[in-house]
Amino acid sequence: MSNPMEQFVVKPIIPIKVGDIDISFTNSSLFMVLAVILSTLIFAFCLRRRSIIPSVSQSIPESIYGFIASLIKENIGPEGLKYFYLIFTIFLFFLRMALFFNCQLNAPVYSLNDEQMLIMQIVNTVLSFIIMVLVCITFSSNLQKAEKHLFLYNMELQQQAATDPLTTLYNRRRMEEILKNHITANPSENFSIAIGDIDFFKKVNDTYGHNCGDQVLTDLAKLFKEKTLGLGHVCRWGGEEFLFFFPGLNLDEASTLMDNIRLAISDLTIVYKDVSLHVTMTFGLEEYDYNSSPSEMVKHADDKLYYGKTHGRDTVIF
Repeated sequence: MSNPMEQFVVKPIIPIKVGDIDISFTNSSLFMVLAVILSTLIFAFCLRRRSIIPSVSQSIPESIYGFIASLIKENIGPEGLKYFYLIFTIFLFFLRMALFFNCQLNAPVYSLNDEQMLIMQIVNTVLSFIIMVLVCITFSSNLQKAEKHLFLYNMELQQQAATDPLTTLYNRRRMEEILKNHITANPSENFSIAIGDIDFFKKVNDTYGHNCGDQVLTDLAKLFKEKTLGLGHVCRWGGEEFLFFFPGLNLDEASTLMDNIRLAISDLTIVYKDVSLHVTMTFGLEEYDYNSSPSEMVKHADDKLYYGKTHGRDTVIF
């Protein structure tokens, strides 16, 4: 009569002997070795991709991996991380294999009975689940922070790409986009544009220096923001030229507003170090005729500006 327990006897499927020591692989032990190799390869792939594992380890201050990686990155640079990833993966593989063969070659210090083994499996399952939950939470949190940082960084880049760094007004590219978008979205709505140039600005730079000229530009930009708030947009078109855009205003309404701005410029006192000075501006104003493109409108306004420059300055030509 066969022994019913024979079916539970673990038989080696890969017999291996090192001298008198038998380290034959069984079904379970072979599976464990393959699991170690596979998990190590997955770990190496994650390191290569810099995805889950680096994100998690970097987020845990107590992580040795994150600490060493940060030190290498700061002192050696990103190139040093490549070798660290490889060395760390190899070290992890051999450490796992050493622990496996140690368990294979040495008898257990304390043998667990069935009840204790069941408890250990339950504890192991629960802890594994908790660790996976913590990893997922950490990775999700890091991902959200990275997405937020990327969003804010993109917003900052867009703002920098659309803003003049000296005056913090819109730059020429952004104003061209605003004009084109307005005409596309509101083809039947009237609007006006005006281009202005600082009178004798070169003399200011030659007399007081370019830093004083920058002060003039920034003070005027502040004035333009105050006067056009809620009424339109203004940009630094180039050098000492500024372009104004007034949606919904006809030529008469825009000319009144631009004349008020011109008078405010004349009354503005610009202080640079121990120097106080006043400047004036000349403007050319153009109303949308429902046919011209933005570039054509700017050209017409610029022609009027040139006329004003040659006929007295400090005026609004429309």
